[in-house]
Amino acid sequence: MRLSSLRGKVVVINFWASWCPPCRAEFPLLAKLYTAYKDREVELLSLNFAEDTAAAQRFVERENPPFQVYAGASAAAKYDASRLPTTYFIDRAGRIRHRVSGFHPKRTEAEFRALIDELLAEPAPTSQPPGAR
Repeated sequence: MRLSSLRGKVVVINFWASWCPPCRAEFPLLAKLYTAYKDREVELLSLNFAEDTAAAQRFVERENPPFQVYAGASAAAKYDASRLPTTYFIDRAGRIRHRVSGFHPKRTEAEFRALIDELLAEPAPTSQPPGAR
């Protein structure tokens, strides 16, 4: 998947691993956010980071998330996801606007909702032909 194909949407990219306790704790929140925003031009990309495929698959089967999970090792090279979980919030124009590392149960849901709502409130970029003003 190319991020450019998601222009016009708010994109949330979450890097996680099943061996990471804060990542496991955050997973139900991601499912809740996905359900709340799936019909509002928000795309959630859940990227498993540098983990044994079988372990990741077992975790995903057990959790049964409502969103698609991808292998994220190659994408992690483009983002600083050295601390897990790490979540990026990308605006409709494709720019990284916020980065949140770690998981804080009492703060994270409100924080994530506020960041998503902020980006949704911004107008979608208009595509103009080259040279147009």
